[in-house]
Amino acid sequence: MEEWNKGKWVFKDVFGFGYPYILIHPYKQRALKHLIDNKPDWTAHIIVFGSSVRVSHLWWKDFDVCLIGSDGFSSAYEMQKLKVKDVEYDFLLYRSLEEILACKDKINDVRGDIFREGVLVYGRRY
Repeated sequence: MEEWNKGKWVFKDVFGFGYPYILIHPYKQRALKHLIDNKPDWTAHIIVFGSSVRVSHLWWKDFDVCLIGSDGFSSAYEMQKLKVKDVEYDFLLYRSLEEILACKDKINDVRGDIFREGVLVYGRRY
């Protein structure tokens, strides 16, 4: 995880969550903590991207999250458990990390953006 996150912005540790939360703008650190604490069993990786990993992030902006795992959501209820009140989410789902890595050099592809600027906040160890 440290290698993937090398060179990313480091934000103030407002809530004392430590690494990797310090790589996410403080406006979204609590939402990330809730998401990781409630992630589905099928989740292999979680990558946060978009404005939440930039210093220009504003509190009302959405929270862009890439969830990677073999099964995906089985119900709207399962997805709702990941959310906190007053935060808009934009979830992207992929079956494997290889789908992101295959597009790492593509300029006009969100998977390329996820690779280049995304912060890996969870990775299951096998």
